Amino acid sequence: MRSATIATLLVSLCLFGDDARAQTLREGLTPVYRQSSAPELALTDIDGNRYDLASMRDNVVVVNFWATWCPPCLAEMPSIQNMWEKLHGDGLEVLAVNVGEDSEAITQFLAEFETSIEFPVLLDEKGEAFQQWRVLGLPQTFVIDKKGRMIYEASGGRDMDSDHIRDRLVGLLKE
Repeated sequence: MRSATIATLLVSLCLFGDDARAQTLREGLTPVYRQSSAPELALTDIDGNRYDLASMRDNVVVVNFWATWCPPCLAEMPSIQNMWEKLHGDGLEVLAVNVGEDSEAITQFLAEFETSIEFPVLLDEKGEAFQQWRVLGLPQTFVIDKKGRMIYEASGGRDMDSDHIRDRLVGLLKE
């Protein structure tokens, strides 16, 4: 699938309003009742480093699909960074998968973004991971437990640093 086609598809799937700052971020995660192993995810980040979800077993991993043009994606980024800062030392990993954009566009965006993003930002330029993970819209977030199973998911922007979500992540980290 070509990048322009992916971008058109994603624009139609992005759950957004007119202003990223005006986005109301929700606090809930939806339990995945038929817990199964997460799909494969092996991508490079904007610096060319390779990340493989399979090598992150024994960690809780938050996989967030996003794009720079998606207002709720932008609104939730600072809360993801805050959550990561608080829980990274306890074994939480974050993989932010940018869909359909190249490293130059993402690097430029991150340089201008108000919050310094320190977790890995992975490239899915062709949308292959987007399709394999059956992402329905942007942003979409998945929480993977230490055994590699999908435990929670969320469609639309979330306050990932809310007490509600942090409590669930801490619970998984303690298992």
